[in-house]
Amino acid sequence: MISKVLFFLTGTILTGGLFINQANAYGVDTHTYLTEETIQFFNRNFSDKKISSELSYYLIDGARLEDNVPRFLNHFYDPVN
Repeated sequence: MISKVLFFLTGTILTGGLFINQANAYGVDTHTYLTEETIQFFNRNFSDKKISSELSYYLIDGARLEDNVPRFLNHFYDPVN
């Protein structure tokens, strides 16, 4: 089972690398999109502990505001140094 998943992920990454035409990591809605996908994944796989739509709204809104000034300065925050 693990070898099949590893084979699939490796193939997907290699295939995806061939068709990259632009990077959207710095797009305005990147955090919003990632949060929406994570909530959907969680709700599909943990149906007994679903994230409510009200909580989803707050999570997505917080993720959207993550890049506002000065929040983006803490992306790589190192509490020791």
